[in-house]
Amino acid sequence: MREIIADLDALRAPAEPLKFLSDAATDKTEGNAIMAELKAVMDANPSILALSAPQIGIAKRVFCIRFNDAIKTFINPIVTKKKGMVIAPETFVSMPGKEILIGRPEEVTVVYYGEDF
Repeated sequence: MREIIADLDALRAPAEPLKFLSDAATDKTEGNAIMAELKAVMDANPSILALSAPQIGIAKRVFCIRFNDAIKTFINPIVTKKKGMVIAPETFVSMPGKEILIGRPEEVTVVYYGEDF
């Protein structure tokens, strides 16, 4: 299982989309491995509500969010609509013991691929 990284410079670097449509067998295998890694870290740390691939050292646009007892995966997400703005304190698993004020939209519309690509 991968470790959660705290290198803020690495976390600021743009992540690449997962290109599974061009070579389905290879890239779906990579996508499945990334999802398995993210879920393993989240399963081992039940307090983690969301985790992205870059937070475990994989520079791909994939993240997972915990909804109740299920973990939902978002592959190559694109925000298509934002509504409102709220500023609230947040903590991040990559920055243990720190809390920052951050602005986030109140609502977002996102298009993405799910676990079945």
